[in-house]
Amino acid sequence: MLTTAPEVTIRQANEGDLEAIVDMVAAITKETEDRLQDKDRLSRSTTQLIDTPGKGFCLVADAGGHVVGIVVVTYLWSFYRNGTTWWIEAVYVHADWRRQGVYSLLYDQVLQAAQSSTDAIGIGLRVDPDNHVAKAAYSRLGMAESPSRYETYYISFTQ
Repeated sequence: MLTTAPEVTIRQANEGDLEAIVDMVAAITKETEDRLQDKDRLSRSTTQLIDTPGKGFCLVADAGGHVVGIVVVTYLWSFYRNGTTWWIEAVYVHADWRRQGVYSLLYDQVLQAAQSSTDAIGIGLRVDPDNHVAKAAYSRLGMAESPSRYETYYISFTQ
């Protein structure tokens, strides 16, 4: 998976990107929910994702050796559909690089890889209903609001 645009290259994350990824994932929660994440846990999660391809993957947008954006994808297999949804867990583009097509480059790589996969049945993500900028970006890339009539319930065993 490699895409190059002026100044930005999309590539698979590696251990050298760990700190940048953790900082960006923490920034997502701070920006969207005004709460802090446990960076040690995020570091362990990111390391596990990089080291265990069966769980998913992380792509980074690299501009001159600096990570300016990320997309984290995990896999969710469906018994009912006998296939895997590629679930976008996290998206972040550094403020200085927003509205320049960085997320489009990241998403295009995810889309191409999913379409090439033998068991991917779609790509999904959750978005805050009030995040109109993100919703518009996802719509521009061909995603649509899910027609699901289900609400999400969850029991957490961690903080």
